[in-house]
Amino acid sequence: MKREWQIAKVDRAKALSLARALNVPPLIAHVLLARGINTIETAKRFLNPAIEHIGDPFLFNEMEKAVERVNIAIQRNENVLIFGDYDVDGVSGTALLVKAFRRLGLQRCQYDVPNRFTEGFGLSPSRVRRAHQEGVTLIITVDNGSSAQDAADEAKKLGIDLIVTDHHPTKEPLSNVTAFLNSACEPSSHVSANACGVGIAYKLAWALTGEPADLDLVALGTVADVVPLQGENRDFVAVGLQWAAREAKPGIDALARVSGLALEKLRSEDIAYHLAPRINAAGRLSSAHKALDLLLTDSPSDALRLARELDEANEERKRLETAILEEASEMLVKELEQGKKAVVLGSRSWHPGVAGIVAARIQTRYGVPAIIVVFGEDGLGRGSARGVDGINLAEVLAQCEEYLVTYGGHKAAAGVTIREEALDKFRDRFEEAVAVAMPGKPSPAPLSIDAVISLSEIEGKLIRAIEKLAPFGHGNPMPVFLCQGVRVLKNSLKELRNDSIRFVVQDGPRLFPAVGFRLGDRAREIASADKIDVAFSLQIDSWRGESTVQLRIRDFRVLP
Repeated sequence: MKREWQIAKVDRAKALSLARALNVPPLIAHVLLARGINTIETAKRFLNPAIEHIGDPFLFNEMEKAVERVNIAIQRNENVLIFGDYDVDGVSGTALLVKAFRRLGLQRCQYDVPNRFTEGFGLSPSRVRRAHQEGVTLIITVDNGSSAQDAADEAKKLGIDLIVTDHHPTKEPLSNVTAFLNSACEPSSHVSANACGVGIAYKLAWALTGEPADLDLVALGTVADVVPLQGENRDFVAVGLQWAAREAKPGIDALARVSGLALEKLRSEDIAYHLAPRINAAGRLSSAHKALDLLLTDSPSDALRLARELDEANEERKRLETAILEEASEMLVKELEQGKKAVVLGSRSWHPGVAGIVAARIQTRYGVPAIIVVFGEDGLGRGSARGVDGINLAEVLAQCEEYLVTYGGHKAAAGVTIREEALDKFRDRFEEAVAVAMPGKPSPAPLSIDAVISLSEIEGKLIRAIEKLAPFGHGNPMPVFLCQGVRVLKNSLKELRNDSIRFVVQDGPRLFPAVGFRLGDRAREIASADKIDVAFSLQIDSWRGESTVQLRIRDFRVLP
């Protein structure tokens, strides 16, 4: 589907004034203004992320309660369980708290993450009962627990105190807990309002130890959980990347090595596209314990072994994802031809660990909300849902709850449990609810373009200045530029693995290689093109010791 291009309109005089005040190229000031960073003070804050900008942990309402209870546990040498989630955010946050408690001298510190397939998300009453049998007197959750009222009630009954650290929205405040630390329940003005699970875990560890530590783990989970890289989150990631280069943990170092990365040059994009998928692969295909062990080990040899095993799991994950996506795409063609505004697909043969990835791929490709459900032999299905801009997925699912066993999530992503015989009725109701929430034809999200430039403007000083805008990610994407009427060099097109293409563009005397990831289905357009308008980001491509500037294609339009 053709994407709408939204080109930012910026006051040229303001851009020049800001550029002079900041001593940056006017194009960088233009990008800052396009993103709402319109004062010298906010721009300096943005361009200079630092650990000093990270907010006081005691700004959380119940942090003092949490610290007091943990200190009592340390004094009494209690048996404490840290219970995380199976994704990168939960695993990194769990590892961070375990390391902090070890430094504090807590000798009996257990840690665990649930099995995605046998236990599902979050702390359950049965896991609380098991903890009681093991002599646990304090449970601390990481990246979960906000909706675990049954588990909290069970803990209260068994005499176990519960501290929740989480960032998932909740309909009602959790009762029967010792302390409740949830960024989603703080005012929107709170410095940590957009923090994810590992960010909250870091604040607890900092409040307990009085010193910053393990910010590489914070960067890992923050990027992977796709929270906005603005404000404090931007500081977390920027400082965390520096931390990784300076004080690499054996596990992160080994994972970078098997990914072909150098820690001293690690970027947020490397976490998103290389490290995080390998860590997530463990929990997607079997158990996340292997990933947790990787982040906790002090042995370089064990770290390398575990990293290689995660790398193999990730290759298997990609194979499964590709196969399921191809099958799902064949199934949904008919629905989309009928003008459906949502996709709900189910099967018994798919692997449940990659349902979320496939749903995200379909949502991105076709611009519609997508739900992928995997049914077990008992006819009970677990599905992953991905939404689109303009609708609140959680609110839409609430209108369909009569056909669901359980559901939960937020605006952009959610999970559902459904019986196989209810799938068709749920699909119809979901489609109706989406149609009301999203009138008009479905379309891919618009592409935001920061500025129109010519290829002649691209040089080393500009590339270095753009790097000052990093780290990039959700809420602070890599700048997107538009060059109009550039020529495509004939015979330069190459189709690559992973549905990608590479070609060369020319504007006057300037030539640049261009790569389009997941644009393989548009290879024919490029093959027949003479001139195109091309929207792209700039990146450095390093190969065998040589570095070249290349255009990372976001979209293009063939000119007549």
